Formats: sequence, structure tokens, C-alpha cells
Amino acid sequence: MKSFFLAFILLLSYPSFSHEGHNDAPAANAGNLSKGYFSIAAYSNIYELVLRYEPIEKGKNAVMKLFVSDFATNKPIDSAKIVIQSPENTALKFAVKRLEPGIYAVEGTFPEDQSYSLAVNISSGNQADLLLLKGIAVGHKLEAEGEGEQGNPLFTKNSIILLLVGLLLGALVSYLVVKKNKR
Repeated sequence: MKSFFLAFILLLSYPSFSHEGHNDAPAANAGNLSKGYFSIAAYSNIYELVLRYEPIEKGKNAVMKLFVSDFATNKPIDSAKIVIQSPENTALKFAVKRLEPGIYAVEGTFPEDQSYSLAVNISSGNQADLLLLKGIAVGHKLEAEGEGEQGNPLFTKNSIILLLVGLLLGALVSYLVVKKNKR
């Protein structure tokens, strides 16, 4: 009977040990993929940065949005001085323009299809910090709508089958226990 319960527990734990999708990930360091854009985040104990951008093509002007907020309060940083450089290519120049409180446009051109980083030197008031935004994927395309979406993993075909098998096994165990106690 103990081996039956052990097999039952192992059967129910199967979904938590399985892992799928190793080959479905975007290219290395491509950032988080959201609908219509890529996004990358960095933070320190002073500032929080989120860079959002549409697919970037090499040699073409890229316009990205940089969201800057206070790390502790999440309030937008309105009057920041921002200087951006790329560690991979120090010759790259980036223009930063304030759009709204805490939202800045970053314009620049990337010469190659590769992954870039941006070193963001930010100062506001009497606070300054240097943050690194890693994994700007130049030359990568967004997945088509619905292509890569896995939905809710709780309601996959395998999990529903396991749930039904578990319910049947539970009913069988209950039946056997009640039958044994009546003797």
C-alpha cells in the first residue's frame, strides 16, 4: 500500500519536474518580449530604468523610450541629466530628449546585428548613478502574434489528464480504505 501512495505522489508531481521550451526562447539576451516591443530593465538603490523599443535594424535610426523612476517611491524622475554610451562601441552617439515626466526618448544608430549594452549615466538633484542596460537585440524580430504564447500552464492537456488520473486513483484508494475498514 505504501508503494501505491508513493507512485500516486510521484505521478501528481510530474508537471512540476517537467520543463519545456528550451529552444523556444528568443535569441540570447534579447530582453523581455512584450506585445509589439522589447523591454529591458535595470535598477540600483537610487533609480529604476526601463528601456522599451521596437525591433531595431542595423544602420537605421532607432528611437527607444527610457522610463526613469525613483527606486524607493517609483515616482518619475523629471529633471534628470542623462548621458548614454555603449561599452561595445564607444563611438556610438545617443541623443536623449525629455518627452514627459520620467519618460525620455533615446535616439541612436547601431551599426551591426548583435547584442548591445547601454551604460546610462543619470544625475538628478544631488543624486547620480551609473546603470547598465544589457541585451539590446539589434536585428531581432518580434514573434508573430500568438506564436510563443503558451497560455496558462495549469490547463494543458497533460495536466488535465493527470488531474483525471489523480481523481480516479483517489476514488480507488478511498474505496479500498472503506472496504478494508468494513471487514
